[in-house]
Amino acid sequence: MDLSSSSLAWDGTWRFHSPAFQVDSSGLMTSVLTVVRSLSMGLGFHLVLSPPSLFVRSELALFSTIWSEFVLDGKPRVLRVFPNGESTMSNAGGLMYGDYMGFTIDANRTLCVDVVCWPVQGGTASCYVIRLVLRRSLPHFLQISATVQVTHKVTDQITWNMTAAERMDVLRRYTLATVLVVEVGYTRALLPQEG
Repeated sequence: MDLSSSSLAWDGTWRFHSPAFQVDSSGLMTSVLTVVRSLSMGLGFHLVLSPPSLFVRSELALFSTIWSEFVLDGKPRVLRVFPNGESTMSNAGGLMYGDYMGFTIDANRTLCVDVVCWPVQGGTASCYVIRLVLRRSLPHFLQISATVQVTHKVTDQITWNMTAAERMDVLRRYTLATVLVVEVGYTRALLPQEG
């Protein structure tokens, strides 16, 4: 199957494949809420690639709402809803989630999405970038690499009133350090006729 010529190579329901799971952490502390949110989005999901957009919906959605749409054009944008149905651009644990940039490489064999989490408190705080890299090499297998990077001492910015592009320009002023890398494999859930 030529993965670069068809969005159908990406379309389908994908489920966590435990033998292809690896975590490398340099001491990132996560909350129980973060773990639950990650599981609700990452254990199983539906993908539809309809260029230039990637649509994602969790099998374990916490809320019934629209699918997540990631436009893969390399431009800063604001995500409306997470794959688990949660709204974006609201205060969640002192962070504002929702800005992203999506793009493709390797003739659509690799899809990339960078999601930015901004501090909402005044003063100096941390900002996180989560890079998701989706790779296809086999017809029924998907590999996702999630890299979490952080920059500390982000000076007080009035990010609520900025556009996504303006916020991304602020981020470019800082150096990011990788604090977590997670490699996860997924297998495609076969349709009954595929047996």
